[in-house]
Amino acid sequence: MAHTYTRATYVWFVAAVITGVASGFLHLVRSHAAKDDAAPVALTILAFGLTGVTALLIFRGIMAAADEQDRHAREQLARNRALRGPDASDRAGQRDRH
Repeated sequence: MAHTYTRATYVWFVAAVITGVASGFLHLVRSHAAKDDAAPVALTILAFGLTGVTALLIFRGIMAAADEQDRHAREQLARNRALRGPDASDRAGQRDRH
């Protein structure tokens, strides 16, 4: 398939990578900062909150990519129909019925 992604898709995935790295770093700091099995609550909340944001960014990036691929497929279909002309689709439909 041809390259159908736009800059917006890349921005979503780059943002997800950045927040994912920051989240992983916070989880590491949280696990090493724990003293007497009591991790700092604010750091724990921040680490898990950033993990959730990362998941949402990945989901949004996937949805943006799927939308762009669908739009590209619709444009290709419309372009192909315009090249064949209106009668070509009618003939193809009649061929399928017989």
